[in-house]
Amino acid sequence: MHSFRIKQIFTLTLLTSLLVISEFNVAKGQCPALTKRVYANNVSANTTLLLSSIDNSGLAIDADPKTAATLNCVVGVLGALGNASLDFSWSSSPTIKAGTAVKIKLGMGNGLLGVLPNLTVVGLKKGFLGATVEISNKSTVSPTLLNLLPGDNTVEYTYTPEEDSFAIRVNLGAVVGLAQTAKVFDVYTLQPTTTLDCTKGDVLDIIYGVKDIGIGALSVTVGVENPWNSVDGNPDTYAVMHTGAGILAQAREKIIFSSPSLPTDSVKIITSTGTSLLNINLLTGFSIQRYLGDTPVGVPLDASSNLLIVKLFANNTRAAIILAPTPSSYDRIEILYGGVAGVLSTVNIHEVQRVTSTKLPSAIDIDNNIAVCKGAIISLPTPLDACTTFEWYDAPVNGNLIPGTSINTSSYSAGIKKFYIQPIRNSCKLLTRGIATVTINEPAINIISPQSLCQDVLSTTFPFTISNCNPTQYNIIWSQEALNAGFTNVDFINLPGTLPLSIPITVPGRATANYGNYQGMITVKNASTTGSSIPINVIIKQTPEKPTVTLK
Repeated sequence: MHSFRIKQIFTLTLLTSLLVISEFNVAKGQCPALTKRVYANNVSANTTLLLSSIDNSGLAIDADPKTAATLNCVVGVLGALGNASLDFSWSSSPTIKAGTAVKIKLGMGNGLLGVLPNLTVVGLKKGFLGATVEISNKSTVSPTLLNLLPGDNTVEYTYTPEEDSFAIRVNLGAVVGLAQTAKVFDVYTLQPTTTLDCTKGDVLDIIYGVKDIGIGALSVTVGVENPWNSVDGNPDTYAVMHTGAGILAQAREKIIFSSPSLPTDSVKIITSTGTSLLNINLLTGFSIQRYLGDTPVGVPLDASSNLLIVKLFANNTRAAIILAPTPSSYDRIEILYGGVAGVLSTVNIHEVQRVTSTKLPSAIDIDNNIAVCKGAIISLPTPLDACTTFEWYDAPVNGNLIPGTSINTSSYSAGIKKFYIQPIRNSCKLLTRGIATVTINEPAINIISPQSLCQDVLSTTFPFTISNCNPTQYNIIWSQEALNAGFTNVDFINLPGTLPLSIPITVPGRATANYGNYQGMITVKNASTTGSSIPINVIIKQTPEKPTVTLK
């Protein structure tokens, strides 16, 4: 069993910087190139035989990665075979140039499609007398070649026409004796852009299902249930990764982000299993593969990697698996679970979030726990790249914008305050907010009170030490009873600076005539703010009568 590091914490702190970043595939100060999806917005449906059908064809052009059209093919009358196809085109680009990569998000059904593939993709052109004909390179979508097993699978398939085409056809053909279905979620190309559509969120898409690990099983109880729950922003919902027997296949969930990562970015995966995680090795059978587009970035990261860290929540029922910042850029991660003995049968994925460093200039570490004197100015993090800026908020989500680049703590009472730092990447507020926990202190002293004296003593002192924020002056406000006895209020004057530190008190003669407890409040301040008042007491004790000595 692999070993891994685990840390017990009472508040989950985002790990946003673990490495010294020495290289990056985007020049320092520049931003990675951005792309956008251009979705096909026209579709025509075609079927042969009555028993072939297409459901909800419009869902394949709605630019929603969660919805799909369904192609259905069954065995026809007397064994005749049917076909169901969808033809896609773009109003903005009537001609799909040869060599253009067309992306198709497909859903592979639960039948034997993985064994007998009959799903094809081909470009269409105009032939003799304007007839629609297929171009020369037709591609067969083979789950076997994609390392997929039968099950609820989705895949992002790339088709590149070798001739100019006016449409792309996705066709499902029936197989003798077998009913088959396939889903088409979207068809799109990728185009360069300088701006992102912030309404799409930081997660553009999820590709999920079952991955073959070389055994080639025909039926496995492995897969991902409710995958979109893992990115819905609700910590109480979750996707479920099922591993079944654990050694036949891996559950897979590929998260596609809106833009490439930067060196300060990390990924946080909140997990649970329904029981305490204190003595469970979550990283057994767990790995993450980074990608930039379709190209793998580095090797899969597992329990042996220094880049994966596990942090338990306070109640031990949830944990964060954190992918630390890496020098190499990536725009998607594939989470794989299972494939080895000893794994849990299921693991819940509550949230997958991309976070970036929000370390304050005044903080000593990434936890952003700082103590300041009231009146101090707290500045936002210094941007480390040209793509990211920051804003202050008063809540971890939604909440109110705190205007400006700095917070003046004079506007807040003393105590522990939490502020939230919203990264703005490529003009979008999509990344998770960081937290700054600020202890606001006032000028304060520790004073030794009460002071007791006899009726015939006309002065006393209050020893003190400075505890916070270097107060320089003090005042004393006495109670009405003390004022009536002759004590005098003290307006702000300089604190004594000679050791040992003590504040002198003059006791009026009238007070000595009336023994009792005289109360006041002392307040200290520095050049920028005034601290809270603290009580002081002078206790006048009755002087004992002198003993009478009789000589015999």
